Amino acid sequence: MTITGRGRWLVAACLAVIVALAAAGWQARIHWSARNPRPDLTTTVGSTVTSHGATFRIDKVQVARQLPAEEQGDPPVKAPAGAVIVLITLTTEIVDDSVKPDDNLCETTLIDPDGRTWRTGNDDITYNLKRPAALSCAGSSDHRIRAHHPLQVGFSYLIPATAADTFRIRMDIGTGGDDDYLVDFTR
Repeated sequence: MTITGRGRWLVAACLAVIVALAAAGWQARIHWSARNPRPDLTTTVGSTVTSHGATFRIDKVQVARQLPAEEQGDPPVKAPAGAVIVLITLTTEIVDDSVKPDDNLCETTLIDPDGRTWRTGNDDITYNLKRPAALSCAGSSDHRIRAHHPLQVGFSYLIPATAADTFRIRMDIGTGGDDDYLVDFTR
């Protein structure tokens, strides 16, 4: 059986379509995987995780329409209509003397089942909450974390009320490189 010029063209066109669809599918998978990396560990709030020479434990997760204000005597901090405030309190401790305070990094992100994400913000609502003074795992500018001294850290979020019962907490521990450790905490 011989393939004519028109037949060759059809075979080539079909192969080109198959290759294009396979490439598009591969790119979509890569894009989805980059946005939704698989955690190295899934654990619960209250459990301690050790990584990069330090321990990390989420102590408390508060979800409310309003929370106490930082300044005593100020009215409570209220979320706008349709939103809630989330305050996460965690404790970290450097357990390896070779770890420098600026290298004790962690970042928390809230993720709902639909893939929506929220990172801690510096908006007026969450900034005025009563919470630990440290806003990063390295400590504050005037109170750096030190080895073998636990540090309490507070992360706050403003999220839609519809996500209040469904979000999970993802913590990225590390230096921002390829060796970061991802932990999903369930409540």
